[in-house]
Amino acid sequence: MPDALKDYQQRVIDKLYGKKSPRGVIAYHSTGSGKTYTALSALSKALQNKDDRALWIAPASLTTNFEKERVKHGLQYPGKVDVYSYEKARNLADKLKDTRYKLIVLDEAHKLRNSGTSLTSRLKPVLDNSDKVLMLTGTAGYNHPSDMMSLISLMDSDAKVPRDRKEFISNYVDDDKWKIKNRPRLKNILDRYIDVYETPKDSADFPRIYRKVIDTEMSPHQVELYRYLENKIPSPLRKKVRNNLPMSLREATNLNAFSTGIRQASNSISHHQVNADPFDSEKLRVAADRMARAANKTDNFRGVAYSNFLDAGILPYEKILQKHGLKPIVFTGGLDAEQKKKLVADYNTPGGKKILLLSSSGSEGLDLKGTRLLQILEPHFNRSKIQQVEGRGARYHSHIDLPEDQRNITIEEYHSKLPPRMWQKLLNTRDTSIDEYLAAISNMKQQLTDDMRGLAKK
Repeated sequence: MPDALKDYQQRVIDKLYGKKSPRGVIAYHSTGSGKTYTALSALSKALQNKDDRALWIAPASLTTNFEKERVKHGLQYPGKVDVYSYEKARNLADKLKDTRYKLIVLDEAHKLRNSGTSLTSRLKPVLDNSDKVLMLTGTAGYNHPSDMMSLISLMDSDAKVPRDRKEFISNYVDDDKWKIKNRPRLKNILDRYIDVYETPKDSADFPRIYRKVIDTEMSPHQVELYRYLENKIPSPLRKKVRNNLPMSLREATNLNAFSTGIRQASNSISHHQVNADPFDSEKLRVAADRMARAANKTDNFRGVAYSNFLDAGILPYEKILQKHGLKPIVFTGGLDAEQKKKLVADYNTPGGKKILLLSSSGSEGLDLKGTRLLQILEPHFNRSKIQQVEGRGARYHSHIDLPEDQRNITIEEYHSKLPPRMWQKLLNTRDTSIDEYLAAISNMKQQLTDDMRGLAKK
């Protein structure tokens, strides 16, 4: 017999199939809340007859979750469920749009937040021809608070919501203060389409989390490259970063487009210089030293380091670890689904020291066990991206097989600082680095998203 639904799971079913229900619902539920089982239960409601069809779309690494969880919960459906990865569904979109699906489930639905992408535009007609849509995500405001509006308009073309970021900011955000405005009107939209649930992280089902921010100073070679690349940023933005001056939300969005170079230089010069010495980066050297020390003093150690960059992050970091006599597992977007599955299985298999290096392709969908140290090697514009990475290591029952005193994880965030210029030493001051500035901006953006999430919860 299927497990009983928790109250918040039943709430999603009721919102999707109750009186005056919308065409679709976003289950904005955090890691460990059982989003997959919520969606499986919605399928029971949708598939009443043998001719009924449903569609389940997920990242390639998560497509097997459907069958695994269906069997686990003992669910059977009279109708058929088509299961595809996002890439496969995009390729089959012309065929899929001719099928009248009773329900379409979109796992990690924030992948569809950008309306102008090929993926979103190809899948839009498929969704339009369905009876109901259920979106699953723990990060509905993944890149920007307006992402929630994009997802709503994608599943319901008749929804009266802002159609782009500019309209959203104009209607609902005080751009200079980074605060929500017109709250009652926005709440009405959120209440209709979004259900919010936050899993209590202080329960015994989750590991205890200890946090550290570790500041390091850039090497002379890094500073030289950083200053060169910094001059490519428009002057108004450059001056605000250097002097740690506030930006509007629009300006912060523009900064994202210009700052990749200095973000890489803050980690390492390896992306711009062939055969660069990986030890030239104080940040990567310190992080690798701390990882090696933790690995050497802990039996069956499990550690993870994450960077958004390969040449300027993961690869030079790997070389430093190798100098410590450690052979990390490297997880990148160049691996196919089977290779990724094997690497995760290797990491989770007990025995020996295991260190996993994650690129951005590993920031979601991975279920890692027993991680004791998680290193975030640079800040990101979107705090939700970092939260997703943290969710790989701090998960529901992720540490349940460890002794009680080891059911914890230390999360280290690394920031590179600029050394003071000669004249700045006299004034005991220095320029703000992009790492420091991004850390502050991402927290402000996340507060805005959390404020919207809170509106939907009330």
